[in-house]
Amino acid sequence: MAEEVLTKANRLIVFGFGFNPYDSAVLNLLKSKGNKLESVLIIDINPNIKIAKSLWPNAKITSSMPSPMGSKTINKWCQKWLTD
Repeated sequence: MAEEVLTKANRLIVFGFGFNPYDSAVLNLLKSKGNKLESVLIIDINPNIKIAKSLWPNAKITSSMPSPMGSKTINKWCQKWLTD
């Protein structure tokens, strides 16, 4: 199911995923099936932007702290995609 969803998606929210090297199966899935992504929002206290950019080189990567500290960034990202 994850493969199908990622193949069809053009935007993605990643919450609390560290992009750790030992998660190789998940990283490979995200890279191989997420090639159509235009925008990715990473919600994490310590986002690994470098790995995210290597997975999705053509996507706009945005990072945010979780709510309530990151509410403004999260809302702005969501509003863009709800109105486009």
